[in-house]
Amino acid sequence: TYNSTTDRDPVWSPDGTKIAYTCGPTGDKRMMCVMNSDGTGYYLVPIDYAAPDDYTPDGTKIVFTCYMNNYDEVCKMNSDYTNIVQLTNMRLSNGTMFSRYSPDGQKIIFLAYFGGDNLDVYVMNSDGSGLTNLTNNNKATADASWTPDGRILFNEAIALGYDFKLYVMNTNGSGRQEWPVPQGVTDVNSPQMSDDERFIFYFDNEHFLHVMYADGSAEMSY
Repeated sequence: TYNSTTDRDPVWSPDGTKIAYTCGPTGDKRMMCVMNSDGTGYYLVPIDYAAPDDYTPDGTKIVFTCYMNNYDEVCKMNSDYTNIVQLTNMRLSNGTMFSRYSPDGQKIIFLAYFGGDNLDVYVMNSDGSGLTNLTNNNKATADASWTPDGRILFNEAIALGYDFKLYVMNTNGSGRQEWPVPQGVTDVNSPQMSDDERFIFYFDNEHFLHVMYADGSAEMSY
C-alpha cells in the first residue's frame, strides 16, 4: 500500500491469496481492508472500527476486533464478511485485542487489557463459550500465539516498559514454563513459531526483527 493514512497489522489468508489489514482511509476511524496478495483487488469492509486478527485454518472465517457498545470486543464472521457474531462481552475500557485461532480452529486466544500493567491471555472455544483467563497474575503480557502443536507461546514482564521473557503453556494454562532463548537475549516481543517448529521470530524493544532456533541455541538479527 501507499497512501497518506496508516495501514498496519496485515494478516494472510491460509491459501496465500488475500491480505487483510487494519486501515484508516478516512483518517478518523479504524477500518478493515482486504486486497489480493499482489496488491490488486482492494476492498474496504463496511464495518466501522473493525480490525482483522486471524483467519481460520480453512479460511472460511475471520476473527477480528470489533467495536460494540463503545468497547473493543472479539467478533468473528464469514470470510465473505457476512454473519457477524460477537464472541466476548467483557466491556473493558482498554479492550480486547490480538485474537488468534488455534491450529485446529477450535479455540481462540486473545489479550484482555485491564488497564495499567495488567494484560492477560484468555482462551475460549471458537463459538465464544468456555472463556478462561490463563495468566491472571497482575503482570504484563503483550503478545501470545499458537505453536503448531497447539500450545501457547506468550511473553511476560513485571510491568510494561520492562524486558519481556518468553514462556509456553498448554491450552488450559497448565505446564507453564520459561522458553529457552539464546544467551544475551533479554526482550522478546511478538513471538511466532514457524510451521515446521524449527524457528521463532520475534522483535526486540527497538523493533528489530530476530530469528532464533526454537531450542534457543542461536539467533540471527535483521
